[in-house]
Amino acid sequence: MSAKIKSARDAIDDGRVKPALDIVNRVLKRTPDNVEAKALQLMCLMMLHRTAEAQPLLEYFSKNVPTEPVALRTLVTCYRQQGLHLETAALYQTLAENDPSDQELKVQHFMALVRAGDAKAYDRAATNLFKLYKDDKYLAWQVMAKLVQAKQAASNPATSKLATAVLFPVCEKTLAKVTMTAERLKLLILVLESQKKYADILQLLADDAEHKFAEQQLIPPGNERTLLKIECLKHLDDVDQAQAVAVQTLQANHDDWNAFLALFDATQRRVAADPSAAVAVIADVDQVVATLVASDLEQPVPKRGVLLAQLKWGLERVKLLGSQPSTTVGTWPTLVDSLLMYFTYFGHKRCCYPDTIAFVDTLQDGDTTQFLKQCRAAIDANAATDPEWKTILRRVSLVKYARALAKPITLSLVGPADESEECQDEIQVLTRLFEDSIPAGAELKPSELQYGDEYASIAASILYEKYADNGKVEYLREAIELLEAACVKSAFNPQLRIFLVKLHCLLGNISAAHTHWQSMEVKQIQDDSVGYVLSDHLFALGGFDLAVPLLARVCKFFQQGDSDIPEFLCQAYQYETYHKIEEFERFKDRLANSQHNLNCRVENLMMSLMRTKTSGMRSVAASMCTIPAQADIRALGETLRDNSQFGVMDTFTEPKSRLSEADEQHIRKLRRAFVLYRAHLLRSLAAMLEADPSFFDGVDLLNEAYSTVWEIQSTGCAASRNIFAAGIAGPCTRMLSQLLPQQCSLVNVLTSLRAMAQLTVAGTRGEQLKTACADIESSFTTILSDLMGALEAVVDPALLPYNAIHACTQAAELLAFAHLCVLTARAFVEEQKYVQQQTESVNKKTAKQAATQLVAVCDRVVAVIKETATEFASKLEVIATTHSVNLDSVLDIVRHLPQP
Repeated sequence: MSAKIKSARDAIDDGRVKPALDIVNRVLKRTPDNVEAKALQLMCLMMLHRTAEAQPLLEYFSKNVPTEPVALRTLVTCYRQQGLHLETAALYQTLAENDPSDQELKVQHFMALVRAGDAKAYDRAATNLFKLYKDDKYLAWQVMAKLVQAKQAASNPATSKLATAVLFPVCEKTLAKVTMTAERLKLLILVLESQKKYADILQLLADDAEHKFAEQQLIPPGNERTLLKIECLKHLDDVDQAQAVAVQTLQANHDDWNAFLALFDATQRRVAADPSAAVAVIADVDQVVATLVASDLEQPVPKRGVLLAQLKWGLERVKLLGSQPSTTVGTWPTLVDSLLMYFTYFGHKRCCYPDTIAFVDTLQDGDTTQFLKQCRAAIDANAATDPEWKTILRRVSLVKYARALAKPITLSLVGPADESEECQDEIQVLTRLFEDSIPAGAELKPSELQYGDEYASIAASILYEKYADNGKVEYLREAIELLEAACVKSAFNPQLRIFLVKLHCLLGNISAAHTHWQSMEVKQIQDDSVGYVLSDHLFALGGFDLAVPLLARVCKFFQQGDSDIPEFLCQAYQYETYHKIEEFERFKDRLANSQHNLNCRVENLMMSLMRTKTSGMRSVAASMCTIPAQADIRALGETLRDNSQFGVMDTFTEPKSRLSEADEQHIRKLRRAFVLYRAHLLRSLAAMLEADPSFFDGVDLLNEAYSTVWEIQSTGCAASRNIFAAGIAGPCTRMLSQLLPQQCSLVNVLTSLRAMAQLTVAGTRGEQLKTACADIESSFTTILSDLMGALEAVVDPALLPYNAIHACTQAAELLAFAHLCVLTARAFVEEQKYVQQQTESVNKKTAKQAATQLVAVCDRVVAVIKETATEFASKLEVIATTHSVNLDSVLDIVRHLPQP
């Protein structure tokens, strides 16, 4: 028998899980009590994701922990793979008790508790390890465990005194006993920071500099040490010393931007504390910055940080001086002069515009024209000596400035010095500049960006604004043509790709949008920041075949994070990188509360439900229950985090067209409300399909979520044309408000139908049942009639294709869910599940009559749904032709409505 067990293990090691399971099953037929075989059977079932079959084995082992070491280790492997960390810890504890001399088993017990996140438990485990082995590492583990508990206690007003009076001091006292290393010193600093003992931290740094802990400094001179010292001095309000440290740091490294910020912050504090000394204080800083700039300009290539500091200090000193006269150092360079100096040295770098736009935005109206002309003069002055690519990039920076300052882009402003032709059309100017720039990039590698790509991006942005002004989609098509041409030469430019994704979505070309998205190779955490650019629109545009694998991959990343982050935490303890632990905890919190994660899970399951045939419906319904319960969804709304970066797509818009902070907040609020509404809807459908009584409680929460979406959307968005600039076009479209009421009304009618299905088994009599059935049937007919009426506007050729397709997918979803839920209710009545449970108290004949009557109502409603679907299918063909879009996936759903 041991030979068969060995062959099963070998099969698992080779990745042949199903053959291994077959072997184990044969062994268990002969020896049902073989614990090792049961453990292997559990492992195989878990690896094959057959969780329902594995559940009895999990329950068995929870009550009957094996004593055989081989079976225990098998269970340990199985539990770790499935994230059952507390169970894993219990097994390691049993193994350690069986072999008291094995130190590694006790360490693994500690690590399992770290994975489980039980700080008190792994604190006790670390204490036990130190008592047994007297290793300072374990004492440091104990301190970190107590620090985690202390921070958790400090965040709760009820337990904050415990953290302050007991836990933090214990951590500090314990660390005084260990042999100090760099990481343990940083851990001690974390403890002191938590207690706001900044003077003690400075003393630690001084002791370290004097080599009191080791022969070499544990925290060597550098950026980390300087920042820590400056932050402590700021907290202690020792601005003089903070300024002195910043100046000393800058003398050693002219390009240390954090030191410049610290210098300016200390200056502001000194002036605020003693306004009468403002002139003298500012004169000192003038001298420091001017000296650094002069010294840096003597170098062949000056540092960006120094010239940016000159710009920033120029603005800061104006605020600080107010009406005071200029300092004795002399007049500080004007903003235009400082900008021009930066442009002269760095105008050919792609960082030029993002570095300086904040300063350019502060230019007075009278200075903007002068600034642009001087930039043009600087380009002409260097054109003879600069390589062509540098001249092109300088022109690109100038064009961006012109856009930011709302100045027309003409050849006289940005064209070559010998250009005689004057062209007033901005699109023609930018297109010509883009085409002229292509030869300069002929030698670039395929992975490098072409020099004139941003000409195309800016031209496309202008074309979009023209579309927003008059609604002509021809402008969008022209923008796509220009960007597609740019992508041929610059295939790895993410800005071009993101722009194309948005434009193709607006025109309903989900396949083209998906192709560009895939080309970007967005991976892992990037998806949480920019994934909304496409994922928000996959369902709306009917891209079901494309959406399911893409969303499944995103969900897999978040699931993988649940298993990876505990391992990162264990490694942080193993290698004593304690300062990383808080970072990992923050990352864990981000993934757990990611709005993008919830949205992808919900939409993936919604699409799976719509497209799954009868045989797979049960597994889909079970998966739907993995979404938090209704009450938990409401609580989740308080912690849900929208990590989307709306500024990821830089369209270089004019100031008047930029997304305002109020508009961004409105959009984020609506997105959150819409995701929560969809989560409530999914759970309501899951409860209905699973015959879960919680369905009736959940409908009230669903209606509340719907009301929230409707209320937020009704307030509107102040700058609707800017929604595109933020990458938003999903929940904010007009068609959402037209079809959402029908969807919510449908769920309420389904609730009534479900309630009637349960009343039939109680023998509801006469007119009560008749009236209720008539109301349900009438409500279905009204909802479906309203649905078809709302879709009449979709045939309008002037409608944006995005809105047309979105309306069609919402209508198809509504019909699919109605058909599915009505048939589910019908099956529930026919099976008479509750009749059999209440045989003694119910009149069987009356219940049967009631069931027959409701089944007839369900049949008539299904007939109306199918008739509506047939009419809708015909309308879809007209809509597809009218808007020149592909609606095959939507048609497939309407023609093959899902069944339970």
